[in-house]
Amino acid sequence: MAYLVDWNFQILPSLVGNDPHMEKSISAMQSFAQSGIHRFLLLASFDPSSGTPISLHLLRLKKYSTALRKSLPKTLSLQTASRTTLREGLSGMSDLELLCHKKTGYLPLDLPIAAYEDWIDVELNRLLYKKHQKLLFLSFELALILYPDEVIQKLMRIESAAFQFGYKSLDQPAVQGAIKSLLRRKKPVLLGTGRDHFEEAFASEIPEKLKTAKACFLPAEWVALLRSNRRFWT
Repeated sequence: MAYLVDWNFQILPSLVGNDPHMEKSISAMQSFAQSGIHRFLLLASFDPSSGTPISLHLLRLKKYSTALRKSLPKTLSLQTASRTTLREGLSGMSDLELLCHKKTGYLPLDLPIAAYEDWIDVELNRLLYKKHQKLLFLSFELALILYPDEVIQKLMRIESAAFQFGYKSLDQPAVQGAIKSLLRRKKPVLLGTGRDHFEEAFASEIPEKLKTAKACFLPAEWVALLRSNRRFWT
């Protein structure tokens, strides 16, 4: 199997403090590698409501990722970005582009785990049409549960958006339907682990999840999904 990419790797310690505690990150990545994942987008959480300046957040992320790269096996690759929580006022912040995935310019975004409200539309519209920001919606399988279908369809029609789904969700019919719809629309579809804690059992489940999901896709759809998951890396 060609290498897989984890576009939502969250297993890292708090970036506050001097001790990096890299062991959890390295152990998790090595375990995921046994399931075929060799490329990782490390997403450090940034909450606009925390009061932490973007510059300080990025300084801490750079310090951690630099140390982590030095300790990683050569077979594993790491890129970084920030996992930004959508809050009221986010679109008004300066330097948002610094939180993006540098190679693609996409802003990895966590949608609110709550009812879809008007302010969400306002913020997304400002990000898209005022900031001209490309958006990567993280853990989109959660949106399928939380939001009504008309909202899901509206989000999936956004021209400059990519959609990440959890490996663990791939055997869910609703997720498979959404992925197929996005692939038909030529939208970028990415996969990831999307967990901030590590469980050995979860890592070992990934090959079975992929096998189960593959049987539910046409061969061309499955190839398109895997290609979409890898192409941003290069």
